[in-house]
Amino acid sequence: GEIPSNLSHCANLKVFHVSHNLLVGEIPATLSTFSKLQFFAIHNNNLTGSFPPSFGNLSFLETVSAAYNNLGGIIPDSFGQLTKLSFFGVAVNNLVGIIPPSMFNLSSLILFDVGVNQIQGNLPWGLGITLPNIEIFSIAKNQLTGSIPVSISNASNLDQLQLTEYKLSGKVTSFKKLNRISTFSISSNNLGNGWASDLNFLCSLTNATYLTLLSINSNNFGRKLPECIGNFSTILTRLSLYENKISGKISNQIGNLINMERLEMWNNKISGNIPFEIGKLQKLQSLDLSNNNFSGSIQSSLGNLTVVINLRVYANNLQGNIPLSLCKCRNLIELYLNNNNLSGSISPKVIGLSFSPNFLDFFANQFTGILPSEVGNLKNLEYLNISNKKLFGKIPASLGSCVKLQIFSMSRNLFRGTIPSSLESLRERKEKKIPQVAQEICF
Repeated sequence: GEIPSNLSHCANLKVFHVSHNLLVGEIPATLSTFSKLQFFAIHNNNLTGSFPPSFGNLSFLETVSAAYNNLGGIIPDSFGQLTKLSFFGVAVNNLVGIIPPSMFNLSSLILFDVGVNQIQGNLPWGLGITLPNIEIFSIAKNQLTGSIPVSISNASNLDQLQLTEYKLSGKVTSFKKLNRISTFSISSNNLGNGWASDLNFLCSLTNATYLTLLSINSNNFGRKLPECIGNFSTILTRLSLYENKISGKISNQIGNLINMERLEMWNNKISGNIPFEIGKLQKLQSLDLSNNNFSGSIQSSLGNLTVVINLRVYANNLQGNIPLSLCKCRNLIELYLNNNNLSGSISPKVIGLSFSPNFLDFFANQFTGILPSEVGNLKNLEYLNISNKKLFGKIPASLGSCVKLQIFSMSRNLFRGTIPSSLESLRERKEKKIPQVAQEICF
């Protein structure tokens, strides 16, 4: 139903809390007559319309929680009059226009979240000075432009800074005073200029001892990856640097980040060896170093990542064998080694992994020898790509045991003989790559 508009008899109302319901319709302007209202929560409903400008007269209002609705229109200028406002959460709506400049002068604000709307404009230069008590500041997924105000570094109480997915540009400066920050996300913007100083700001975050998430992916950051990344907080769980133009090498000090769960550096220009010390990150669940310029071998220490789920090192210049130590990665679901210069035979211990991954991609390497029959142990396998040019011998009949297999590519090899009858069930799969031809075939 709708929020009743005839609530005038509730003149002394201080708390209005109707969140997590199925309410529809608009916010009644009559609610602004509750002059003593302090707490207003309507989040997680299906409300439409816009905020009544008269809400700016609620001089005792401390909390506005209206996220996850279908509210539209602008944020009224009158909201800049709410001098006691500490919590303003209106994320995931359809709000447009700009943030009223006067709202950035509400020094009592602790949380300000307008993420996932269609808000435009830019951030005022004095943001970190005029909001001295701000702890959570999110304007993610909007249409703001301009640069990140240097003054944000003065907001020393800041715990979460989320400036993702819009059109910020320019240089990112020091955040040395943000000692309490736990979430720092400026991903999916146009930040950075490819200058040598692009990533200097990262070193200013080594003082942030509560930092758990650092995300700067999908920008224009370039030049050398600073060695200071190994000095980040040891409670850091996610480091996302992917889709930039970062070069240089990964410092061996990366092994200090012992609580890391997701390390994402794909689609950059990082070179050198994959540090042996990455094997110390025994809580790592996702490691993606793909599409870089890494060389050398796949470190045997990666076998220490016993809880890793996704391991992606494809599209590099890696050489040597697949280390047998990967057999210890018993939670592995995705293993992407394609588009490297790996060689040697495919070990039965690797291809017959007892934990049965869902995705294996060995495409475009220099593997030789046969495809071991142990491949039939992979009961959960959905995707297998072994197109390599140099594998030979017979197609293992045990492949028929891979009952979940949907995509199977073994082209550009030297396989001979007949297609095993056990693969007949795979012939009916839409995305299989086994040709519908005679029983004698050479791949």
